[in-house]
Amino acid sequence: MLRLPPLVVLATAVTIVVVHSAPDPVIILPAFAASVLDATLDKADKYRTCDTTSDNFTLYASAEQFTWSINCMINNMALRDDDLSATGCLNDRDGLTVTPRDFGGTAGVSVVNPDDWTAVQTVTFKSMIDNITAELHYEEGVSVRGAPYDFRRWGDACYTKTYFQSLKELVEDTYTKNNNRRVRFLCHSMGCPVGRAFLVSGIDPSVDAAWRAKYMAGLIAIGPPWAGSPQSIQSVIDGPVYPDLTPGWATAYIGEYIGKATSTWAGLMSLLPAQIGLGIYDESEPLVISPSKNFTINDMKTMLYHVSNVQVNYTHYSINRTDLWDYMSHNFFTLSAGPGVDLDCIYLVDVDTPSGLRFLKDDFTDTGTYISAVKGDGTVPMISAAKPLEAWKAEGGYNVTGYPLDLGGTLSHMGMPTSSDVIGIVLDVLRASNAP
Repeated sequence: MLRLPPLVVLATAVTIVVVHSAPDPVIILPAFAASVLDATLDKADKYRTCDTTSDNFTLYASAEQFTWSINCMINNMALRDDDLSATGCLNDRDGLTVTPRDFGGTAGVSVVNPDDWTAVQTVTFKSMIDNITAELHYEEGVSVRGAPYDFRRWGDACYTKTYFQSLKELVEDTYTKNNNRRVRFLCHSMGCPVGRAFLVSGIDPSVDAAWRAKYMAGLIAIGPPWAGSPQSIQSVIDGPVYPDLTPGWATAYIGEYIGKATSTWAGLMSLLPAQIGLGIYDESEPLVISPSKNFTINDMKTMLYHVSNVQVNYTHYSINRTDLWDYMSHNFFTLSAGPGVDLDCIYLVDVDTPSGLRFLKDDFTDTGTYISAVKGDGTVPMISAAKPLEAWKAEGGYNVTGYPLDLGGTLSHMGMPTSSDVIGIVLDVLRASNAP
């Protein structure tokens, strides 16, 4: 393994020395589609032969939902926009209640499909949790806790505010449970911009500099798409992309079906590439090429409007996601401030990562082909993870440390939380937090 030297920047503000007796407690913010979602049905609207009333069940993810129940799952996972233009809020189908599993525990962030056979489970933070509990004596539910979220609804005006209130309460409770020890976020992928927005967007005005100074020790970011990812464009247009899975009929089948639901998700839209006020992307370089128009970083809203109109023509689940644009643009896409707390940022620099996307049809129905690539982790380009660090270190008042990893192409985005190299860095950061 070649681990490039850390890029360490020391804040110029006055240093406050705190004597520690234990590592910082950790709250995990998982990636897009990495929170377990449970659901109940109570006299829900009728759809095919699907249940209209049920006890609690695993909506996402389970083998049952992805196989013989897939049509029912899609209907349950798709959001509605009945009053989106007026409120900025998306809704579940009538009679459906969706709840992220074990908020404040770890069962909702360890494995994506925990109710399936162990042999086919998709591990997210389980290996990380096992290591920090064994090596550093963390206690699940006390000093290491999860903050799973409904990744479908993240980014709309209602759910974002509600989630941030719950997250704030979890931070304060964790602080109290750990003898008034400040908390450190540990995030992967989309969980990282979620955490940054919580800390500095002002969506919850009570989360200010004084609150951060009292309750927050820092943020450890793994593969963070601070400035989004061009690969999300294809996911927005066609459905989810699975870069770590072998191409074939199964992944195409999953993508085609799930795409009917994902076309309604605010969370996927929140991952679109954005300048975040820092000029991350080349404004002259097309990210999407079609016969009649090329779309650059400055044309994302126009592209989204076009996609929304096209999708209305082939699935009744589609919504007009441009109604979400103003809220996301103000709170996420133009948010330039760093997290305001010590930041340790781990990212890959050695994997070809899709960038430019070409469509042969103006209605995007040919699914598109990537025609260019940049270095990154296969999903998040290096510039999205690393370039903001230079601006944030100039803010002062907190430390910024980058960990660029060149592992010879043996690791990619989704595998980062389970990587022994990444886990080793996280353990080192947490050990250092115990130093007097």
